[in-house]
Amino acid sequence: RLTYGMPVSTMIGDYIFPDIPSSRLTRTAFGGWVLNLTGEAYSQKSNLVTYDYRNWRGQALLSKRFEF
Repeated sequence: RLTYGMPVSTMIGDYIFPDIPSSRLTRTAFGGWVLNLTGEAYSQKSNLVTYDYRNWRGQALLSKRFEF
């Protein structure tokens, strides 16, 4: 299993618009959002072909932090 997470504001600001400086609007609109990507691979071998098993799974999770 492999999981990677990154703030959305970093992706928007640094990767999509690299030449535009970060503004307050960008930080407010995209601040607090985190994107997590997970990939999992599982393989089970058996001497009987009917009991061999392979599973590939992917997951994307977008979460938002709120402050009161």
